[in-house]
Order: sequence, then C-alpha cells, then structure tokens
Amino acid sequence: MVLGKRLLPALLVMLMVFSMLPMAVEPVYANEPGEEIAWTPLPGAEERISYHLSDEGTLRIQGEGEIPNYTSSSGGRSPFYTNKEIKNLIIGDKITRVGDYTFTACEALETVILPDGIQSIGNSAFSSCIKLATVNMPDGLETIEYEAFYECGLKSIMLPDTVTDLGHRAFSFCRNARTLKLSKKLKSIDYYTFSYCYRLRSIEIPNGVTTLGEGIFGGCTDLKKVTIPASVKSMTYTFSECFGLDEVIFEGDYPETFDGAFYACNLTARYPYGNDTWTEDARDSGYGGKVKWEGYCLNHVKAAAVKENVKAATVLKAGSYQEVVYCKKCHEKLSSKTVKIAKLKPTIKLSATKKTLKKGKTFTLKVSKLARGDAVKSFKTTKKSVATVNKKGKIKAINKGKTVIIVTLKSGKKATCKVTVK
Repeated sequence: MVLGKRLLPALLVMLMVFSMLPMAVEPVYANEPGEEIAWTPLPGAEERISYHLSDEGTLRIQGEGEIPNYTSSSGGRSPFYTNKEIKNLIIGDKITRVGDYTFTACEALETVILPDGIQSIGNSAFSSCIKLATVNMPDGLETIEYEAFYECGLKSIMLPDTVTDLGHRAFSFCRNARTLKLSKKLKSIDYYTFSYCYRLRSIEIPNGVTTLGEGIFGGCTDLKKVTIPASVKSMTYTFSECFGLDEVIFEGDYPETFDGAFYACNLTARYPYGNDTWTEDARDSGYGGKVKWEGYCLNHVKAAAVKENVKAATVLKAGSYQEVVYCKKCHEKLSSKTVKIAKLKPTIKLSATKKTLKKGKTFTLKVSKLARGDAVKSFKTTKKSVATVNKKGKIKAINKGKTVIIVTLKSGKKATCKVTVK
C-alpha cells in the first residue's frame, strides 16, 4: 500500500507533462474528384504552401505567396531538385513567384501550368529541364531571372507584354525553340539571353528596345532575317556566329554602340537611304564578319515604268515583257508585272502572181515580206503534167496548159501564182 501511494503522485506528474507537449501535425487533406490527396508542407514556406506528387507524375502546388528560394548546394536544395518522376507541374492561383532552383534538372518534366497571379520566375528555376516542351506565360508575369529556362526543351518562347526584365542566359541553349515573341515593354535584353537556340528561325524585336546585350542571339544558326527597330542604340556581338543569317534591316540611325554585332557572319545589311548617320566610315566599323551594305528608302518615289526581259512575239507564239517600276532615289524595284504581246499576223509577198512560160523553161518563185518567225512550209502545183515545182520554188514548164502554184507558210497562210505554159 505504501508503494502504491508513492506511485500515484509520480503518475499524475507524468500525465501533466504529456498534456503540455505539442500534438503531432496531421496531414492536410483536399478533396479531388474520386480521391483524397495528402498535401506536404513545402520546406521554407512557413506552412503557407504545400504540394502533392501523384503516382502518374503530376505535381500540384497550392497555397499563397512566393515559393521560397533554394540553392544548388546540398544544404539548401528544393525537395524537387533533380527529381526524375515529375512529368507535369500545376501551380495554384495564389502563388506569385517560383523561387530560385526550385525545379532545376527535373529531367522528366514536360509541361508546366503557371497561374495568372505569377509575377516572377527565379534564377535557374527550371534550368536543365531538358524535356520541358510547354510552359504558359500568363499576363502579369514581369520578371524572368538568370538562367530560369536554361537548357530546356521549349518548342516556342512566347513572352507576354507584361515582361519587363529578362535575366542573362534566361533561355540560352533552348535547342528546340523555333519561334520567339518578345514583350513590347522590354527596354534592354541582357547578355546571352537566347544564345545557342539553334533552331530559332524568326524573331521580332519590338520598337522600344534600346539595348541588345552581348551575344543575346549568338549561335542561333537557323536565323535567316532580322529587322532592327529604330529604338535600338546599342549592339554588342548580338548575332555572333549566326552562320545562317542572310539579311538584317535597320530602321533607324547607326547604333551608338556597334561592336562585333555580326561576328563570323556573312550577310547583307540594309540601312535607311539618305540617313546621314550611316556614313561610309560607320559602315566600315568593327561589326565583325563579312557584310554587304545596301541602302533602302523609307519613303519611295516611283519612277516611270520600264520594260525588261522582253520576249518578242512571233507569228507562231505570243511574246511578253516585265513592266518594272523602280524608286527614283534608291533604285529599289517596287513592282513588276508581266505583260503579254499578241502573236503577229502572217504576211506574204510573191515575186509573181501570174507567169507565162514556154515548154522546157524554168522560173524561180521568190517569197518575201514574211512576219517574224514564219517560213515557207511547201510549194505545190495543182497539175504536175503542166508544170512542176521543187522545195525551193523553182518552176519547170512541162506541157501546154495551165496550173496553179500554191505556197503554204508554217503559219498556215497561203499565196498562189497562176502559170500558163505555151
């Protein structure tokens, strides 16, 4: 009994201690059609953001605010760093930022759905996601930071007009991207932003961009033609090693900084005709590469039409010519149309239409006044017993009588000569 009395107070103390300890955190559940999902708190997000990865490889992130920044070092990595199971990513509507290194090297990731509220994408957030082919870029997105999509599998890069800042190498080595749409609010594009996007075929640089940073399109070997808007004031190795680039058109003044812009290229560059900033010395500056310079007019003045490539009509075939209009100032061809020329009418003249010959005598019937392209097809006599005729028009009187020599041209026109033999 004494022992029992001593144990009772001890048990009471232990119960009080356990009651003061925090309860274990239970998983948060969200109901989805046909399933119950267990959400896991995202490290560093102060339990404001959680995630769930399905067996099929779809990662959902929900919550509010910014996905925190992570690092590439072992002590600060994202829980998704180099994940090889994530195939699809869906980020909830109230997420405003994807943090640094959040999805770096998720090699199986193929599609990303960003919410309308997203404002920025952090450094290397999706870098080395080599299979990432599709990402929606919603209106409201403002900043894409350093190497955010470096070495991704994107097939196109479509930036909304809300984007104002692009970090350097943000889309570098996106080898599958064929098209690029830039934001109209961009003023400066950082260095190497789109470098080595080998398959990029077309770009449209918005008027308003002032600086094309170092090597931003360097190594984009499939680029063919680019227009540089009048707002651009600085270009530094912008298109270096764009070996397929054929033509660059400048719409404004000679750039204030124009260093190595076409390094290792072979192309034709066109500048506004009559613009005083495009001096011969300027065009010989250190832009690099082999460039043929040609002036063009912003406002053409039409000259009178001229005929070119004239193909004369013949009696057998219609002719044609090109009616071409050039600019009086820069001599650029402004228009060209084909004009047809009708076939010529056949004509013929014989050296005689009547002829009297004595038996045994000869006479050569000559043909003249033929239209261009025509020729004698045949000479024939209606009565060989009276007179014969050879292919050169030589008539020979055989017997007394009358006959008709018929001359037929290739055009089909015919003429006759009446022959009397005495």
